[in-house]
Amino acid sequence: MNLIVITSIISIPNLPLSYTPVRSVFTEEQRYQQTILTIESIRKNIPNSHIVILECSPNSNFLEEIKTKVEYFFNYFEDKDVKDVVYSIHKGCGECKLLSQIFNTKILWEYNNLYKLSGRYKLTENFSSKIFDNDLSLFKLRENSVSTIFYKINKKDYQNFKNILEISFTIIEKTGKSIENVFYYLLNGISDFIQNYYLGISGYCSVDGSLIEY
Repeated sequence: MNLIVITSIISIPNLPLSYTPVRSVFTEEQRYQQTILTIESIRKNIPNSHIVILECSPNSNFLEEIKTKVEYFFNYFEDKDVKDVVYSIHKGCGECKLLSQIFNTKILWEYNNLYKLSGRYKLTENFSSKIFDNDLSLFKLRENSVSTIFYKINKKDYQNFKNILEISFTIIEKTGKSIENVFYYLLNGISDFIQNYYLGISGYCSVDGSLIEY
């Protein structure tokens, strides 16, 4: 059985990031609609899986609707320790902090694999789950970095990956480096890298609305 973790912020604060003054060009409703497509694409393309959403937004009708479509839903908006990091200038720190929360629950350890999919991205008709049908931890390799939009962690590597999230948080906070670059150097030894393979992932970059496909 697989657990698919969606990191999501439906309602984006009007606060700058370290590399851009614009966090999102999309409205709250647009982000909600994109997240619904994310959930639907998982149901269609990854069998034998449950979905958990890690959110950090004020309560809304959009969030109430999303809750009905997934197995687990956690909103950390009232958790100041998490919220302050998620709303900080370092997007990578926010992702590490939000994702690490799943390791503080008993849920994860009941599943053989953890898949992470960024909110508002979807699995397309070209996605094939066969490449992930193994006991490996897999990341899509890029030049001196890895993609953090979609990846898989096998259960044997859960504890190591939890440690990597904590170390990555510290490095990003001190240096401002991207999470993609930091992960690339820390993952050697626990992860296999996927190269020259079209995964079938599609979505829109939050800060400028550009289409991303790979």
